[in-house]
Amino acid sequence: SVVTAALDKRITFYAAIHPAMCDHQAHLKKTAGGWPHYFYYFPQPSKERITTAAYYDVANFARLITAPGWFSWGYNDEVCPPTSMYAAYNIITAKKELHPYLETGHYLYQEQSDEWNKWLCRQMATRAKQELITHFYDHEYGGVFWSVCEDGSPLDTKKQIYALGFAIYGLSEYHRATGDAEALEYAIRLFYDIEEHS
Repeated sequence: SVVTAALDKRITFYAAIHPAMCDHQAHLKKTAGGWPHYFYYFPQPSKERITTAAYYDVANFARLITAPGWFSWGYNDEVCPPTSMYAAYNIITAKKELHPYLETGHYLYQEQSDEWNKWLCRQMATRAKQELITHFYDHEYGGVFWSVCEDGSPLDTKKQIYALGFAIYGLSEYHRATGDAEALEYAIRLFYDIEEHS
């Protein structure tokens, strides 16, 4: 997920739990490097091998990330040691969160998985709210379009109570979950659109 977020600017958020392939050259400095531990098995590599491994090192992609990210790992992970993951995490300048579960190894606690999923769901809900207000809401006449194109332009401009009702429901629930004032404002606008045009 880290490499994808670095290379594809369509990625708007990502989450990584014990990311692999970080800090390959650490083994050459007698420090724990990330999986698959290339230079643990080849302690005297050629310059070509070192150069090639750098291309596949997450730490080198991390500096390209602009999307917000969520990270978690354990301090007892022998597959992806925390030192290797910190090597990538510390390079990221975009918004990021770290939630270490110190006791874990290369596995998840249920609480860790729940926290991960909660963060992802909030990111998806925020993205949906932004899409609804930016592209589906008719800023000229009120209401919401039935459908939009991939670029966000209106595809089917008819207005239906069914769609407005679900838009109000989604925006209201987003406001309840996050306290977001803009979502509540648009939910109220849509309510008055129904009152006025029904």
